[in-house]
Amino acid sequence: MPSKILIVDGMAIDRTVMRIKLASAYYDVIQASNGTEALSIIDSEDPDLVMAGHTLSDMTGETFCQKIKASETGRDRPVLLIMPASDRAALVSALRCGADQVLFDTVSDPLLFSQVRALIRGQYISGQSFLQDNSGPEFGFSEPTTPFLSTLRIAIVADDRSLARQWQNDLRLPQQYKLSNHTPRSLMRDIEMRGAPDILMVGIDGQIPECGLQLLAAFCANSRSASTKVLAVITAGEDAVAAEALDLGANDVLLNGFTREEAEETMLRLTRLARRKHLADSMHSTVRNGLRAALIDPLTGLYNRRYAFPHLQKMAEEAAKASDPLAVMVADIDHFKQINDQHGHVAGDEILRRVTKRMAACLPGDALLARLGGEEFLIATPSTPGSEARQIARRLCDTIGNAPFNLPGATALIPVTISIGLSLGGGRTAQQTTSAMQLLEQADRALYGAKSDGRNQVMFSRPAA
Repeated sequence: MPSKILIVDGMAIDRTVMRIKLASAYYDVIQASNGTEALSIIDSEDPDLVMAGHTLSDMTGETFCQKIKASETGRDRPVLLIMPASDRAALVSALRCGADQVLFDTVSDPLLFSQVRALIRGQYISGQSFLQDNSGPEFGFSEPTTPFLSTLRIAIVADDRSLARQWQNDLRLPQQYKLSNHTPRSLMRDIEMRGAPDILMVGIDGQIPECGLQLLAAFCANSRSASTKVLAVITAGEDAVAAEALDLGANDVLLNGFTREEAEETMLRLTRLARRKHLADSMHSTVRNGLRAALIDPLTGLYNRRYAFPHLQKMAEEAAKASDPLAVMVADIDHFKQINDQHGHVAGDEILRRVTKRMAACLPGDALLARLGGEEFLIATPSTPGSEARQIARRLCDTIGNAPFNLPGATALIPVTISIGLSLGGGRTAQQTTSAMQLLEQADRALYGAKSDGRNQVMFSRPAA
């Protein structure tokens, strides 16, 4: 599906020219003639990028940017503002009002398209389109609250280290930014020792760009620096070099180099990149935490059935392929309802946690231990023949049953036992090459037999091999 771009411009001819350019690059283009119409379209069409003229019929470009960034649906949507002249003061004002990028209307097509690709790429990398719709409280995700400017590491690199030092001094950033300056070689050493920085500011000589571009390409291709945001400083103002830097992975470019006079513009660009990094990191962390919550039982810390069943299937397939025995057990705490009734659910929860710890200590490192629900657990041990599986299961029963639990506030020790049903898959015979669900059903039937036969014991689903 092509990326969707909204063009906002009061001049119909300018809209048409830009639409033709973008459509020729296979973008899906929507048009609006003024800011009010555009804001309505953003809500209904959800464009990946908004491109706006500097002066609209009903508001300025700066006001339009402010309105977008103040809205729930637009605050993290990239906005590219096109200005009619090389006015640095107006450019800085637009960045201050929330524009993600500002280009002059004399920009070359290669640089324009590279900027568009970079902005849309940044949107996709941060996962915005999915996460804005699927990371709310109703999905179990909470809004990130960590300040995005806290203790950011910014590395400044240039072929001439004295130039990197000068940039560092001229920036005069607040204390929350931890700056360092490097040559290309010292940057790579620093990454090996301390990890990648949060933001990289890399100098590229527009007249002799090969060295800077090679460094940029190597840095962006390194998996260790995948989350770093990159500001490329083009010291000779070459559009073609800037376009190549963006296509190699830079997130933003500063044309015409950096001097103390450009410090505010650079600061605004760095702040924007810092926000983008914080947003991407927070969203990815939110998804990781959400996925963990979906797969981990919060009481015991074990995997839950959502994770356990597919993983057991994978273990069964690997065991069958390698003709390797796989032991599957279903364990159940005996008379657990009585424990809850006599000692309370808080005590019952603590028993579950402590039973989990004891079982985990008895199992080999490659075993799967999961809570299926209630007081029932799944255990699977690869490369385990029947005799060894029976020993492991018996050891589990003894570990739980031979030492009653001493809980805070309890007037006496609480005796606990478990029953285990055991089945065997994999192996060398066709009879043993069983699916995960069949193994689980066999173990469950064996568990029922162990319960019916007196509890606190192990029962094999069939005679051990």
